[in-house]
Amino acid sequence: MAVAKVEIFDPRYITHYPWQNIIMSGKIGYFVYRQIPFYFEIHSNTEESEKLFSPFLPTRELLQASILFSKKQFPTFTFSPISHAEIHIVSDDEIAYEQLMAKIKYIVDGNEKIPLLYDVYKTPQAADASKIIDKIRQEKEYIDLFHSWQIPFPDLVDLLSKSFDILEFDIEPSLVESYYHLLLGCPRSIHIALHYIINAARLICTYFTEDAAINLNLASEAIIKDYQNATGIQNKKKAVEKLLSEDLKFAEEKVDWYIELYEARNIFLAHIDEDMFTSTQNISDPDAYCYDHYEDVVDLIIEYIKFTKR
Repeated sequence: MAVAKVEIFDPRYITHYPWQNIIMSGKIGYFVYRQIPFYFEIHSNTEESEKLFSPFLPTRELLQASILFSKKQFPTFTFSPISHAEIHIVSDDEIAYEQLMAKIKYIVDGNEKIPLLYDVYKTPQAADASKIIDKIRQEKEYIDLFHSWQIPFPDLVDLLSKSFDILEFDIEPSLVESYYHLLLGCPRSIHIALHYIINAARLICTYFTEDAAINLNLASEAIIKDYQNATGIQNKKKAVEKLLSEDLKFAEEKVDWYIELYEARNIFLAHIDEDMFTSTQNISDPDAYCYDHYEDVVDLIIEYIKFTKR
């Protein structure tokens, strides 16, 4: 038996998606069809599937971070944090990703029709909503449009196909996969750091620069916290200096850059800027702050992961 879930990213966010297909172990993947980006997972009763989908593992975030890390300069790609619609498929047999992708294309093109789950509470059938929802969700195949635009599915497909920014920048699927497997076995604190770096990339590209800066710092905080737990060093500044200088062996000027980031978090970003809108405001150029630090924080995460694997 196998269960597949295919997510359509939410188009209401300003995002930039890669055009290439990315497949991980035939069970997790990303592809674009009709200018619509899809993410899928295939769960089955195999040992490999159990390793890929252990409880609370943020598989979608791991894939997104792997794509970002493959182009670790100023964030080339950004992703919606939630799905807009989901296609659910249950099969008595194993589901190959090629079959799944072909089936999704048939459904999107209208060549195969499966039950649609809309927000029944907004229809004249509201009184029987729970029964209708339960009935559809017991089907072996259905499309969950509960949180989507409540319009006919062909109209939704047409609208979605005009709603995403698909970039033509090339990525190396093999590099993405190598990062994915590197991140897969990391502790939860590093997965938390990945969550914040993905947020930061999205916020930088949508010009919420001070919010992005806070997320960059939270990503760093997650790494430092993990290091403190592992080494027992209680003083955070000492932990930062030892990690960067002695363990990761960063150059002195790079260590100074990270110390500046640490101080900015604790002096400026953790408190309101009482001098804002004056000539002495503390964060006079948050844009430069984010652009200068994004790649450094990505480097910190990658180098720290490699250090923990040694």
